[in-house]
Parts: sequence; C-alpha cells; structure tokens
Amino acid sequence: MSSAESPPGTPSAIPASAPALTTDALSATLGPAPIVASSQTTAEPVFADASLVSDADRFESEQARLIERADDMFRKISQYINAEMSTLEGDYSNLGRMNLTAAHAYAEIERMVLGLNSMMSELQNKYEHNKVYFAQIDALEKSVERLETAARELDAYARRLDQAFRAFGRG
Repeated sequence: MSSAESPPGTPSAIPASAPALTTDALSATLGPAPIVASSQTTAEPVFADASLVSDADRFESEQARLIERADDMFRKISQYINAEMSTLEGDYSNLGRMNLTAAHAYAEIERMVLGLNSMMSELQNKYEHNKVYFAQIDALEKSVERLETAARELDAYARRLDQAFRAFGRG
C-alpha cells in the first residue's frame, strides 16, 4: 500500500524522504512517549522505531483482513440474494403454472355450464312444446280412472243380476 492510499496520521503516511526518527529525537522534541493500552498487559511506546514498523504492519494486515472479510461478506450476501431471487423466481413460476391450470379448469367448467344451460333450455322448450300432450295425458288418465270405476260398478251389477237370475231360475 502506498503512502497516498493511507489515511492522514497513519504511520505509512510518512514520506520516504523523511529523516529516520529515533526514540531519543522524539523524546527531545515531543516529551516522553505516551503509553497506549492494548489487549496485552505490557505497555508499548507509540513512537518507538520498532513500534512504527509493527504498527504499520499491523495496520496493513488488519486492513487486508478487513478487506478479505468484507469481500467474503459481500460474496455471501450476493449468494444469499441470488438464492432468494432464485426462490422467488421459482415461486412466481409455480404461481404462473397454477394460474394457467386454474384458468384451464375454469374454462372447462364454463364449457360444461354452457352445455348444461343449453341442455336445460332444450328441455324447457320440449316441455313447453309437450305441455299440451301432458294435459291430454292427464285428462286421459282421469277418463281411464272413471272408466275403471264404471267397469267395476258394471261388474258388480252383473254379478248381482246373475245371482238374481239364478235365484229366479230356481224358484
């Protein structure tokens, strides 16, 4: 990483033409070195020659690690979004097929209903056309019932006459 890419105030932002800094020169100019707390129990001076190099190395390795993690995060987010989009695409595809299937089923039902409606209209027309015949059949049925009643009465009368004739002939 070049010094132009480093944020200002970081150790790698020091130009290469700058004179080498020593702990004594810094102490004389700035006073005693501040102590920075770290995760370790020992305190290290910030401006020591060794710490400048190790801070720069730590900064670069931390930055590289962050870039690697960010790349990994973006790759995983991209995979997640692609999987979600693929799932949504599948869902929409299934919904489209279901919609087509339902449309075909409804078209078939409509065809059946239209056929039934047509048949019902035909039957209604036939009933209206045959209504006169049905009335004639009803009247004929009543006549047949009256004729049967008359036949029974005539049969009963014939039996009584036969009995009377036989009784008259014997006596």
